Amino acid sequence: MSRTSRRAALWVVAAGLLPACGAGVYQTARTLPPGEFRAIVAQGFVYTELTEEQGMSQLNFEPDFAVRVGVAERVDVGFQWFFVGGGLVDAKVNVLPLDSAFALAFRGGFGAAADVGRDAGSAWLLHVPLSVLASYTYERVTPYVSFGYGFFWIFGRSLTDPPENLVPEERRGYGDGVLRATGGLAIELTRRISLCLEYTYMPGVVDDPGDNYTFVDSHIVGVASTF
Repeated sequence: MSRTSRRAALWVVAAGLLPACGAGVYQTARTLPPGEFRAIVAQGFVYTELTEEQGMSQLNFEPDFAVRVGVAERVDVGFQWFFVGGGLVDAKVNVLPLDSAFALAFRGGFGAAADVGRDAGSAWLLHVPLSVLASYTYERVTPYVSFGYGFFWIFGRSLTDPPENLVPEERRGYGDGVLRATGGLAIELTRRISLCLEYTYMPGVVDDPGDNYTFVDSHIVGVASTF
């Protein structure tokens, strides 16, 4: 089976999972004070190669929900709705002085999700995201950028109507890898309420041919309210 044919077959599988919750950043590099809590409610629009081939669908509209709480002077942790059937926990550490207009933070986490679609009950995934965030606060406006890499290990996925001559690939074990570059703007409306506008580009850069799944390049624009 040619690489092009196999990639097309995998796109059919990817359509069931790719546009899912958890792709947005919706935060600056600054951490919350200890004990302070924030909720994030967002709506994103996803455009991929699938959109070009298959047109618009509900999969292009991605809701997002997360909560964060400050646990130390420079550390906050969060929980995010992830891939519809799962969750993701992460920690963010700001390494610059707290009174600086600049903030630089490192963020890492762990997520897992079960497929709630066609392969419900058999397919699931593990995810480890790593990223760095930088932001600059000027009065009530904070532009921010984030660069990161996501490791994905996907299990139990099946192909839809695979060709009869398809020879299954062996799992390599290194999983799939996705880069993520985000640029955003956080606007403080009140002390507790902010609005975030952002754009994310997510290209797939590593593909384990044995997991019956591939990531296609994605463009995501989103708006979020934090309170």
